[in-house]
Amino acid sequence: MLKYLKAKYKLGVVTNGYSQVQREKIRVAGLADYFDDIIVSEEAGIAKPDPRVFLISCDNLGVKPEESVFVGDYYPNDIAGAISAGITPIWICNSPDAYREYTGIRISSLKELMQIL
Repeated sequence: MLKYLKAKYKLGVVTNGYSQVQREKIRVAGLADYFDDIIVSEEAGIAKPDPRVFLISCDNLGVKPEESVFVGDYYPNDIAGAISAGITPIWICNSPDAYREYTGIRISSLKELMQIL
């Protein structure tokens, strides 16, 4: 899926946590080469859901927030943060009862992205 997306889009990661831990996770998983930008909150000095961290990633990628999507699984940080930044969120959520007021895009697995994007 990442190979498919990388061929079509600029990809970035925005993650909260300690730099050494988060970057090691990305490296060990073999994911680093798929992403054009990786932002770790410890390095940025701000964390999700602060909209500024999403906007930094957009700047780094050379895209406008309104032209972007953010895929996340944690509503308070990922989805609410993306909305605050003016980015279209795609929520990975397996609970139809969670945050019923959210009327945006919900998916249950990353594989569904290939059908949406």
